[in-house]
Amino acid sequence: MERVLQKQEIIIPKINVFKAILVVALKSWVVLASSWAFFIYSYLYSWEIPASGAVLVCGALLSEIFYQNQNWTKMNTDPSGIFRIIPNGINGNPIIKGQYITAPAGAGKLGSLISLANDYELKNVAGAYEMRWHYNDTVSRLERNILWCTVLTAVMGTFIWGYGHLIF
Repeated sequence: MERVLQKQEIIIPKINVFKAILVVALKSWVVLASSWAFFIYSYLYSWEIPASGAVLVCGALLSEIFYQNQNWTKMNTDPSGIFRIIPNGINGNPIIKGQYITAPAGAGKLGSLISLANDYELKNVAGAYEMRWHYNDTVSRLERNILWCTVLTAVMGTFIWGYGHLIF
């Protein structure tokens, strides 16, 4: 008797947005939060204007370096920026398949990243238990959010470092 394998639906992880954003760029967020915590501590206890601004600028630079050195920001997709997603066959967790990569995406950074994808970035393939993930769109959107936080920190730090003594 032959076993007939049934097709299985893909179960996309649903992770809290803030937790998912924290997981995918943990080092960057820790550096930015530490910089702002040092700035607040300095303001409350020993206000050193140039030093406080310099710490914010340094934190922004380190945050960007840590962000750019993450493997998931450099994954190879097909030329259109899309990954195929198939179920793993056991419990329906997603597996991403690209030109040069096959990886489970049900947990960890990839699970968090795929949970951040908007509905229009995950498309079902008609007649198959397969999806297309517009990975580059998801990553670009996330990068813009992290970039804005980094830029804001750098600009505020530069302003305080250079002109804080005129204001305070």
